[in-house]
Amino acid sequence: MPRSSNWDCVMTLCHKCTENIIQMYRKCGFLARGLKMFDEMPMKNLVSWTLVISGAVQNGEIEMGLVVYLGMRRTGLVPNEFALGCVTKGCADLGDKELGQCINCFVLKLGMEKNPFVGSSILNMYAKLGGIEGAERVFECMDNHVGML
Repeated sequence: MPRSSNWDCVMTLCHKCTENIIQMYRKCGFLARGLKMFDEMPMKNLVSWTLVISGAVQNGEIEMGLVVYLGMRRTGLVPNEFALGCVTKGCADLGDKELGQCINCFVLKLGMEKNPFVGSSILNMYAKLGGIEGAERVFECMDNHVGML
């Protein structure tokens, strides 16, 4: 029987290898293979969820990315700036301003509105969807907006 610390180390390495393979499939456009690996993972963490969400959105499977995002939220995980950026890009690409506004409200609730990656993703979403007032509000909330001009 392996010692607990050794077993934890092996499991961590296996998890990281699986995440790297999912990322490789995502980058090569083999989303279905990456999704299959993700589904077979016994323990999913924020990185693995975010990889699948971003892979889906980047490969044009936006609805799938949003479904995976909702699945991640149901587990209780709080999305990071990369997951939120992908979801807002998905909302913009789908033309779903209402869902985008919900994501914006969630970002405010999390206190992540000043994160430059999140803020610029939401600003871009509003700009693409014709929500100029929303884009202006997001721009004004961003800490480093002066350096963007």
